[in-house]
Amino acid sequence: MDLQLAPPPLANLRLLAHRPKAASACTSTSTATAAPSTSCSSSTEQPLKPRPRLPRQSPAPRPRPRPNPTRLPALCAAIERHAAAGRHAEALDLFRLARAGAPFTPLPARTYQALLLAAAALREPGTAAAVAWHVESSGFELDLYTHNHVLRAYLECGMLAEARRAFDGMPDRNGVTWGIMMGGLVDRGCPRAALALFQEMRAEAAGGDAPPPRSLVVALSAATSSGSARAGRQLHCCVVKVGACGDVTDRYLACALLDMYSKCGLIDEARRVFDGLPRPHRTSVVAWNSMLAAYVLHGHSEEVLELYQEMCRSRVAMDQFTFSTMLGVFSRLGLLEHAKQAHAGLIQRGLPLDIVGNTALVDLYCKWGRMEDARNVFERMPRRNLISWNALIAGYGYHGMGDKAIEMFERLIAEGVAPNHVTFLAVLNACRFSGLVDKGKRIFQLMTENLRMKPRAMHYACVIELFAAEQLLAMEPDKINSYVVLLNLYVSSGRQDDACKVVQTLKRKGLYIHNASSWITVKKTDHRFFFKDTLHPQSAEIYRRLDTLMKDVREAGYVAEENELLPDIHPEEQKISRAYHSERLAIVFGLISTSPHTPLRITQSHRLCSDCHKVIKFVAKVTMREIVVRDGSRFHHFKLGICSCGDYW
Repeated sequence: MDLQLAPPPLANLRLLAHRPKAASACTSTSTATAAPSTSCSSSTEQPLKPRPRLPRQSPAPRPRPRPNPTRLPALCAAIERHAAAGRHAEALDLFRLARAGAPFTPLPARTYQALLLAAAALREPGTAAAVAWHVESSGFELDLYTHNHVLRAYLECGMLAEARRAFDGMPDRNGVTWGIMMGGLVDRGCPRAALALFQEMRAEAAGGDAPPPRSLVVALSAATSSGSARAGRQLHCCVVKVGACGDVTDRYLACALLDMYSKCGLIDEARRVFDGLPRPHRTSVVAWNSMLAAYVLHGHSEEVLELYQEMCRSRVAMDQFTFSTMLGVFSRLGLLEHAKQAHAGLIQRGLPLDIVGNTALVDLYCKWGRMEDARNVFERMPRRNLISWNALIAGYGYHGMGDKAIEMFERLIAEGVAPNHVTFLAVLNACRFSGLVDKGKRIFQLMTENLRMKPRAMHYACVIELFAAEQLLAMEPDKINSYVVLLNLYVSSGRQDDACKVVQTLKRKGLYIHNASSWITVKKTDHRFFFKDTLHPQSAEIYRRLDTLMKDVREAGYVAEENELLPDIHPEEQKISRAYHSERLAIVFGLISTSPHTPLRITQSHRLCSDCHKVIKFVAKVTMREIVVRDGSRFHHFKLGICSCGDYW
């Protein structure tokens, strides 16, 4: 009778798949007999055993095709395409593939040149050496152009010894060869070796061709880097002697001469070179930029402004470099309208500012109290760096907008920008100027404990009101600034006894406080005033106008500060002399020298005393003038009787 076996359920199959093998005795019995034995199972139903699963085998990797020498032309063409498109790593990978298939087969000259350019771009010394070795071992006859590429690759990769050996082994050299070698030495910090190489070139070409302008430009760059004015003058004589620029006919050579004389401190020589330029070069912005940068480098603000105005009259269109150079001058002289006009000119010509120009513009507006303009420029910047953030945060701090400075600092952190020492200095200053003691402590704690940044002396100076004043004095006992800050604090708070002790300490240590001075720029001329100054040509008129002005501010409600009296000086004498502080003289001169409603911008060398601060608020209200005072610690923006510092500085 045949038994009909039902198929086992799926669960049983899963269990069977993991069931251990039967005992060895049962196995031996079943294999020894022909018929299956029933003694090994207690059930009449024998479940089906699943088919054992074989482990999956991954397909064998394809053998990498070895290049055939007949395929070299295609590989070379691909190498040249990748190198021309800037895909230097791909070009070098194809070179390794070609070298594996045909290690001693020479490649075309254009392919070698593309490979050498790729190795130089990636700064890979090993690859540059491998390409050069392949050139030599393959029997390829180097032409001068390929030799120059080998030389450039060695220099870009920093292989100066190999470059010198290749240079000395060249059968022929041209001006490009000498220029490449000298330029590489200058870039690698060996300007004197570059000058010696130029002398070697001149000796080798004695009686022959004159050195090309490129070699002269590189030699002048070497003289600039070495700071050798003597070598620079000799090169200038060489330039004139060989006729390369009797009147400096090569534009870049002229700029190199200007840069050399400027960096060597010979600004008058640089101006003579500029004035001797032929007319075609005077219409190019390159030479103007070089001369403007020379004046800025040496702090000649008036000369650079005159040259800029001459440039505008000559209808030479400025570029971004011109604008960035002039922004610093406009900032120092307070010429905000000039800056706006220059910026508008760039926009009309479709030349957007780069990150450096935008940051300089933010800094300019911040320095002169135009915080809305500074914020607008900042928000419209396509890219920002840490310097951009620092400029805006510092601007808010200097103008008493501590909350906005902290807001920008928190936004900086939220956007993942890492702050540095300058950032913390700016935000701590903002807390100090606005009286945000608790927030300043938290920021200082964030700097020292969370970010593990070591504070510097300037950071401790910012938290002098948050920590004991003695801490800073103990750290810098011979620094006059620490005592000046402490003296001002004691005087402004009416602590005359403590102020006397500070004055006595200064006398005992032989430290002296320099006389304060203030200055204002009117019609492009700086006018400086000192305490009770009578040297100015308009002194009589200034003092008459000041006496009248003080009567007006008293009628408006001004009352002199009594706690500002300094120790060791009679109170009545101080009340009289305090009326002639230098900042008051500068403001009065501005009032009589400018048209009504013109903003006045004063710079003060020391910290404003509280009485002068109070007087200037009334002056701004009585005269309806906007007055910006930059004192030794911050900016004060007075308008309609209110100061931006909130009377906290």
